[in-house]
Order: sequence, then C-alpha cells, then structure tokens
Amino acid sequence: MCRQMTKQRTCYPYVKFDDKRQKATDVLAEVIGKESRVMDIEDLVQLGRKHQLCPFYMAKEGQGSADVIFMPYQYLLDPAARKASGVDVSGCIVIFDEAHNLESICEESASSELKASDLAMAVNETQDVLTTMLQREATETVLGTSLSSTTEPEYTVNELTLLKTLLLELEAAIDALQLSHDKTLKKSGRFLFELFASVGINENNINQLLELVGKVIHDLSLGGESASFSRNGAGLTKVFDMLKFLPMICTRNQQALTSKQGSRHLDSTHFYRTFISLEEKKASKGANPWETAGKTVKQGRTLHYWCFSAGAAMQDLADSGIHSIILTSGTLSPISAFTNEMRLPFPVQLQNMHIIGKDQVFLGIVTRGPDGTELNSSYHNRSDITYQKSLGNTLVNVARTVPAGLLVFFPSYGVMEQCVRTWEEAGIMDNICKRKKIFVEPKGKEPFEQAMTGYYEAIQNPALTGAAFFAVCRGKVSEGLDFADINGRAVVITGLPFPPRMDHRVVLKMDFLKQQKALLKTDCIDGEEWYKLCASRAVNQAIGRVIRHRHDYGAILLCDTRYVVGT
Repeated sequence: MCRQMTKQRTCYPYVKFDDKRQKATDVLAEVIGKESRVMDIEDLVQLGRKHQLCPFYMAKEGQGSADVIFMPYQYLLDPAARKASGVDVSGCIVIFDEAHNLESICEESASSELKASDLAMAVNETQDVLTTMLQREATETVLGTSLSSTTEPEYTVNELTLLKTLLLELEAAIDALQLSHDKTLKKSGRFLFELFASVGINENNINQLLELVGKVIHDLSLGGESASFSRNGAGLTKVFDMLKFLPMICTRNQQALTSKQGSRHLDSTHFYRTFISLEEKKASKGANPWETAGKTVKQGRTLHYWCFSAGAAMQDLADSGIHSIILTSGTLSPISAFTNEMRLPFPVQLQNMHIIGKDQVFLGIVTRGPDGTELNSSYHNRSDITYQKSLGNTLVNVARTVPAGLLVFFPSYGVMEQCVRTWEEAGIMDNICKRKKIFVEPKGKEPFEQAMTGYYEAIQNPALTGAAFFAVCRGKVSEGLDFADINGRAVVITGLPFPPRMDHRVVLKMDFLKQQKALLKTDCIDGEEWYKLCASRAVNQAIGRVIRHRHDYGAILLCDTRYVVGT
C-alpha cells in the first residue's frame, strides 16, 4: 500500500517530503538535542504525526547526519539491502553485537532457495505483465493513438517473452535432474552455473537479465502501468535472488585473480553447495477432497544454493571500504575457530575473565534422577517415558529448592512439548506448580510477550513462591533477555542442543568442513568439531541468562550425563 500511494502520489507526507527535506533534518536535530535519547519506532511515528512528516523517510534522511546508526545484521551483510537503504559503510566502524550469531546469519544471507511454486509464480507474473502490455498495444492500434496517461514500461514485449521462455526452460531443466533414492540431489557449488548455462543463462547476459527482472519486479510492486496487477513480484524476487549469485561470484573470482592472492585463490563456488529436494507439500485452502481424490499431482522441486562459509558474506562487507570491524559477544570461544570461519584477520583480540567471583555461582552436573534413572537426552533416549518422568521429578526437587525465578532449557521445541505432555499425564506438572507457576515459551510474537509479562508479574507476586519458564536453546528466551536477580536464580539445561544430525544442510556443512580441512591443511575445525561447538555455544548462551551483573548470583544445573565427559 505504501509503495502504491507513493507511486500514485496520494500520500501527503511523501508528496511534501522534498519540500520539507531540510525541515525533516532540523526536526530530528532539535528533538535529539533537547532530549538526548535514541528514538524507537513509536517515538518516530509520534514525531512524524506532530510535524506531518513520514517517519520512515524522516529516519532515512536523518542517517546522513547521524554519528551512530543501529540496524539489523541483514541491512549490512546484503549488498542489495545496503544499496536500497542508502547505507554507505566506507570509512565507518562497524560493530556486530551478539556476534556469536554472525556465522549462521552470514551463511544465511549468502544462501538462497527457489521452489517450483516460486518459479511457477514468476512465470505467471511475467505473463501478467506481458498480457497487460499486449492489451495496451491492441487498444492503441484500435484508437490510432498512444495512451499517454499510461506509464511507458522500460522493457519490450520481446524481452518479456524471452524472460518467460527462460523461466520455463529452467523449470524443465530442474525437473529433468535425476534424484537419488532419498529424492534429493547433492552437487557442487559450480553445478548451479552449469544448470544456468544449460538454459542459456551465462556471464554474457546475466546482468541484462537481472536488470530486466528487477524492472518487472519494481512495476509489479508499485502496480506498474496498471494498478490492477493481482501479483506483487514475489516469485520473480525469488528468481532474482538465485540468479544474482552468478555475477556476484564471477566478480569475486575476478577480483581475487587480479589481486595479490593470484593462483592461491580458491574458486568462490568452493564455499557453496547445490542441493535439490522435493518441495514440501502444503494443504490447499478450500480444496475439495472429492475433486482431488484419485488425481496424481506431480510434486515440485526446490533448488537450494547453500553457503557454508561466513567469510563469503563478510568479505563483501570488508571490501566496501570499512575502517574497522568489531565483534562483541560473551560466547565466541574458541576464538581461533570463529576467526577461521570469518576468513578475516582480527589483529586485536580481547578475552576477559567473568566479572563475578566463584562464590556467586554454583555449577552442578545432575546425571541421575530421584529414582536413579540416568538422565540422557540423546536422540535415542529422549522419547523414553521413564527418562522423561525422572527428569520431571528432578525439576520438582529443583523447584522446591530454588527461590523466585527458575529457567529450564530444552534442546528443541519438540523435546519440550514431549516432556510437558508426559508430565501433565503423570501429574508431575501439578507437583511443579505447587512450587512455581509455569510458563512455556510459545513460538508467536504476541503470545511470547504475554508469557514474559506473566512470568515477571508472577515473580513479583508475594502470594506465589516464584515462577518457572520452560524455554528452548537458541530460542528467544536464550538470546539476550534479561533475567537479573530474582527473575533468574537458577538455570537448568536438560540436554545437549546439537543441530539435527540427519538434516541435509547440517550433513553438507560437516562434509564441507572436512574437505576444507583436508584441502587447506590449516588449523580450521572439521565437521565433528563444528557440530559439538554448535551445542556448546547454545548452552553457553542459555546459562548466560542467570548472571546479568557483577552483584548477581545463581545456580547452573546441567541435567545430562554427557556433561560429565571431559570435566
């Protein structure tokens, strides 16, 4: 709606913005100077209403004179997002807080996927624009005059026809690939470009193709020459995100070859893998089961292009003329493994001791429950009812002992839901509730905020003996929320949060690291070390909730026999 209104010039704050551009900067300077504070979204909206200025464009204009700009990782790591947001990082000092997340976010920002449904949508979007153009040309022929009120598109019918043909050929090429017995196909990073070349997409025409796709996406998102477009360019956007890897990687390779790296440079596709899988089926809304019964519907495929080196994204940022990159986190150890993943030199490193004394924290490993059952949340044991009941009764004893707030972390939502279900059926939840009011981490944003508010209120309620919050490692609770003082007097870790071992992306990542270590013969970690490191970093993040300042204190209980190994 915003884009359509700005395109049609029906948004008053936007239309008047050019006239008020200097005023927008003055308003920000005045407010910041008087109140000396950082404004959040609500503050900007209130300020925009007061001065009849668009909060978005006001904030965007203000970044030009700002000394410090806060933004999500993706705005920095994605070159296209930096360009769209007008973020110039040359000569800047970039600080990544909570940098333990940087590795996964870098890899994700440098990866892409293209589903069969996305390709089909892209074909339909192209056809939609093509049909509109042909109808306009036919109308102009009948009237014998040009429709001057209609915006002239920056592409031709022939170009759209060629785009549609390429999309259909790419769809056919993906469908023609021979999958293995598990209905997947694992290929090198170079394979994606071979796939593109098979349908006529190569280094010679990719930039023109991307420019064309970008223009069509722009017209669709704004309503284009006809506000009646029912599509917004979502399918073509997915195609664009996949195609952009060809010029990006070719540019990286060319820069490396002409630099001092010379022959030591690895082809950038070395850090990627191509993966084909069947597209996950989604239930069609409003589908008639009587009409679909007996019909054979061919399942589409998904083309994945996965990056397995955080340095691929970081290198683009480093090459943008940045003055310095600073990473801060309490859980980056071991530093050597992290710096190898970033593929950037960090000449200055600082590792500090914790600010609390040994008498402010208790660390214990609980290997058996009250009935003597071994506590082991391994994949083969976590669904065992006897184990689940023993773990639950262990928490009953912990809840009886720990005052105020208690945090309990599980390896995953699935494990947490299984345990809660078993404890409810066995009456264990009732026993915990006698000591603590229980809150369970939900997945939705609004329910989560309600749960957190309820938890904090229960801690302060004198009629209760505290509260317990059941959460998930790598979830929202474990990432940066504050449980200082009585809000978190103890944290319980109920297992080891390893990544899913059979997940195709995890398997390929481990294989990549194994090959990397053998190829480069450096001090980098192998797949098994990375797999264990993922779990230990997630545990460190979770247990970090219990100590929030130098006067804080609490207990850490690791309820799994596997923590004994190596202690």
